[in-house]
Amino acid sequence: MVSYFWDGQIDKFEEYSRRALKAAHQTNDIRNIAWQKIYLAELRLFQGKFEQAERDITEAERICQDIYDTDMMIQVKINKATIIALTHQQYQQAKQILQSTLPIDAEFSMHTPGAMMAYGIAAVGTGDIEMVMELAKFPFHAMTFVDTGVFGLSWFSPIIIFSLNYQKKYQQAAECLGFTYERGKISRGMVERWPLIKQIEAELKDTLGVQTFQQAYDKGKKMKFSEFREYVM
Repeated sequence: MVSYFWDGQIDKFEEYSRRALKAAHQTNDIRNIAWQKIYLAELRLFQGKFEQAERDITEAERICQDIYDTDMMIQVKINKATIIALTHQQYQQAKQILQSTLPIDAEFSMHTPGAMMAYGIAAVGTGDIEMVMELAKFPFHAMTFVDTGVFGLSWFSPIIIFSLNYQKKYQQAAECLGFTYERGKISRGMVERWPLIKQIEAELKDTLGVQTFQQAYDKGKKMKFSEFREYVM
């Protein structure tokens, strides 16, 4: 089921997650209910449905506390940190949750991609430029560990936008923005509701001029995510 998410087949991912949640309720499988709530919270985040994501992750957290599932709680806390950052712009609090849950230098695990994305969002919000630039490289390094291919990590494109902007690679940042809005199936809803993305879009238009920005944006719409490797590595 999770493979549908990595492949950008969001409708199928949601369909099977809802089926699994219904079955879990019918069999009173509490642990699976919590996992499906976690999956749905992640989906809602990327769809830009932050309030619904917050409700789902709060329910999953309550279940985790009841059954004392530490591994599941790690994923809950990662998602909670992301929600706090995006919904309430509490970036420092999000960073603190992440640091106490999964240190940034922890051994690679199933939790790592989500945690690195959350760290990246928090770093953007707190102005930690060095961390943003380092985390922008993560999806390309992670190809060694993640067998879904680099497109499966294309939801890191918002972090790459900020990294390119910090490096004054404004045209490339506009290209990545075009990719994110037009081809980044997984994260499009999220970026449409993230105020800092709107801010950087306005800044890029001001810096490049509307015409040059649009040309770069249109180029990005046709690019593959793997092409951004040369910009950030």
